[in-house]
Amino acid sequence: MKDLGFVFALTALGFLVTVAASTPSASIEGRVLGGWPPRPVPFANVLLFGSRRGTMTDSAGHFRLKDVPPGRQTLEIMAIPFKPWAETLWSCPDSVDG
Repeated sequence: MKDLGFVFALTALGFLVTVAASTPSASIEGRVLGGWPPRPVPFANVLLFGSRRGTMTDSAGHFRLKDVPPGRQTLEIMAIPFKPWAETLWSCPDSVDG
């Protein structure tokens, strides 16, 4: 089994703001790369640990996970033939001025 030694490129922690009356949430965007030299990993599973939220990377390895609760989150990334990978990060909602 290959190491998914990703350059787990969280190219942007793009944050999403919901309507003021609802609970704030964030979205996490990134790109999963594996191997050497690093190449996009298409159709990898990206899961929010301890929840039912998840998504899949596109053919270029990009993903976007919406409605992520604020706070410390762990993403689990799985793709054949790579070893599973976990990455912990902080998500926080963006604020809207005025």
